[in-house]
Amino acid sequence: LDGVLFDTERMYMECWREAAEPKGLKNVDEISKACIGRTLQGTKEVFEAAKAAQGMDVSFEELHEDCSRRFKEKEEREGLPEKPGVHEILEYLKQNGIPVALASSTRKAAVMEHLDRAGITAYFERIVCGDMVENGKPAPDIYVKACQELGVAPEQAMAVEDSFNGIRSAHAAGLYTVMVPDQLPPTEEILTMVDQKCDSLMELQKKLPELLAAPSEKPSEESCEITWEQVQALAPDSYILVDTRGDEAVNYGKIPGAVAISECELGD
Repeated sequence: LDGVLFDTERMYMECWREAAEPKGLKNVDEISKACIGRTLQGTKEVFEAAKAAQGMDVSFEELHEDCSRRFKEKEEREGLPEKPGVHEILEYLKQNGIPVALASSTRKAAVMEHLDRAGITAYFERIVCGDMVENGKPAPDIYVKACQELGVAPEQAMAVEDSFNGIRSAHAAGLYTVMVPDQLPPTEEILTMVDQKCDSLMELQKKLPELLAAPSEKPSEESCEITWEQVQALAPDSYILVDTRGDEAVNYGKIPGAVAISECELGD
């Protein structure tokens, strides 16, 4: 939520810096970045580890209370900045009948307040928050629950994320994962979990018709039949999946240029 719809990550980092640095905590920006996409409990664990490493004796609860107060004051004074293209992409999804769920590590009370203020609550059919699951991001729980709430299998759903922990969560849950980076540019590790990267919501909206296009039906057994001559005629870089059980090959549609064949169809 924070980095995809609203520019809250920058605000939170400023507030953590203002609250923690006067207490003597060092490397606050790095610590805050490690918390992006985590629940409150996950954030506490990161801060507690940092405090222990630095030999600091400062209450996380006090720091969090101070940070929350500063954030609230900034929000009332400056408003909650939305990311460009938020309303447009949500309206596009609505007009095209694409059901949307929101999966946020933030507490539900705060999420609802942010959505209501922005006037976008009604765009979401389901809202799943960090205090509604046992394990927050990067665990897959929140995306598994969001898919269950929508009544779709994870492999039929797309996740749009900005944080590393969000990417890990969506990938582990089995969703098609799109990254729209915010404070953190993707690392090599994160890119291995990303199916599509867009620099903005506007770029993502342009790609949505292609990304959301219904996959073609898996070919029937008759249409899958292939001879050795046809196999030999394939381009050298073609992929062939052979299902030696004689059943339908699994996930062949995810490999460009793949041809699904089964042992019993090849004959001699």
